[in-house]
Amino acid sequence: MKRVFQYILGGLAMLSVAVLAAFFSMRLAIHGREVVVPNLAGKSDADAAVEAKKLGLNLSVENRFYSPAVPLNGVL
Repeated sequence: MKRVFQYILGGLAMLSVAVLAAFFSMRLAIHGREVVVPNLAGKSDADAAVEAKKLGLNLSVENRFYSPAVPLNGVL
């Protein structure tokens, strides 16, 4: 019985170390440089790129969608 308790305790210790290591690894990986992202909706793609560049951000076009509310080459 004592040996089973030792195995359970050892397993819980290893599990807690693994969970703590995963938590701290994710905190370090995710928390790089944080910036405030400006609201670029409704601006032209050129104006949005200039505003993003001022903050050290790169603007890239992922997809193009049609919207009757936003002019051509505008940011949704």
